[in-house]
Amino acid sequence: VFVPKGCSYTMTSSGLTDSVWVDFQLYDNGEPLVLSSYEIQNVQELVAVFDRMERNRMFRKPAFRNYSMAALYELFARVEAQSGVKGASPLKYKTIKPAIDYIEKHYNDPELNNLALAQAAGISEVYLRKLFRQGFHTTPKQYVLGLRLARAKQLLCHTSYSVTRVSEECGFS
Repeated sequence: VFVPKGCSYTMTSSGLTDSVWVDFQLYDNGEPLVLSSYEIQNVQELVAVFDRMERNRMFRKPAFRNYSMAALYELFARVEAQSGVKGASPLKYKTIKPAIDYIEKHYNDPELNNLALAQAAGISEVYLRKLFRQGFHTTPKQYVLGLRLARAKQLLCHTSYSVTRVSEECGFS
């Protein structure tokens, strides 16, 4: 989980887990980025990078800040590589990318459906569902629901909006 510095958050787990927390400021064109979470396949690979970052900070050898930043960017790169579309070729991902972009812009539309997504990508609904299954191991509907729930959590935690307003803002009818 990447959380912009200064945000409050809670995290629950359904069992024993290892968590790696990195506190930093994260901006995109001057705007703080929203909470993002990633499912990781090879945790040991990332923990090794995090351990290297922690050793750099703890022992403060010469240029430790630069080595720590290099390790942080390596951590970002490894997370991105691990959390990308799994099981789908780059060409197939490129095919559904317009649908993903459409979802991110219109997730709050209660009328959002597979037909609109397929049209945005220029493919059939059946092929869209197949590519989502291959790439994200979920359906387009579940993907949209996940985005809506994440946004609803964010609004409930960081605004004084009513539950009704939050549900409307997030596309729940």
